[in-house]
Amino acid sequence: MATEQENNKFWTPQFRASFTEFVFSPKREDGKVPKFGLTLLFPKWEKEPMKFIAMRNAAETALVDRFGKKLVKKKGALKRPFLDGDEKSWDGYEDHWYVRVTSKFPPKIICRDGVTPILDETGFYAGCYAHATVNTFCYDIDGNKGVSFGIQNIQFIKDGEPFTGGTSAEEDFDALPELDEEDGAATGDDAPFDD
Repeated sequence: MATEQENNKFWTPQFRASFTEFVFSPKREDGKVPKFGLTLLFPKWEKEPMKFIAMRNAAETALVDRFGKKLVKKKGALKRPFLDGDEKSWDGYEDHWYVRVTSKFPPKIICRDGVTPILDETGFYAGCYAHATVNTFCYDIDGNKGVSFGIQNIQFIKDGEPFTGGTSAEEDFDALPELDEEDGAATGDDAPFDD
């Protein structure tokens, strides 16, 4: 059975998924290795669950092991993976922590049954709920030092309201007039696209 920690593997508490397109197709940036990934949204609980505390502790331990206690205590010297969603205007981020997770390899995604794979965004999408296994890793690249999480595997938990990233079609358009039965064209002053 899954536990909260196994060596450098951690089971996350339930999160809401964001930027899921990079789980199925890696994000490509000039001069960088393509990476799979997504963003995990965790509510700002009054009492954080043990799995979340284990993630926080693992990140701090990894920083101390890699960079030493002195640098870890220096404010702003190292980047940490837990970011404040209140500083973003994206759907679902308010009152949440967000954590970006990445991997050089595509994570395996399974359904609630623990077996059936999910192969595309129809089954795993921005706004759904899941949990995952992650691992810590430290980095020191071009003057940026810190700790992050790698994504290993994901299990879908339940559906959620999809994040739209913009206005809905219903907000952008009004109902069109009925079509003329003879030629299938809208008629009168309400006909769309008339000059």
